Amino acid sequence: MVLDVRENEEAPCGVCSTTDAYGFGPGATMPHSASTAFDTSLLEIYCRSLSGARLAVADDSATTLSG
Repeated sequence: MVLDVRENEEAPCGVCSTTDAYGFGPGATMPHSASTAFDTSLLEIYCRSLSGARLAVADDSATTLSG
């Protein structure tokens, strides 16, 4: 089995541009809603962390639909 691993040099630019576009910064608290099984969660985590914003992680019961 051969794994084809490629570096994405545009990834850091994407984090920076997303941070600028949405105004994440010190003092902001943003929710973390994507499952860590998806790559979107990395964008949520790193955008907030690198900009100085706080990441609010809900427990499992807050994301469960009932009814």
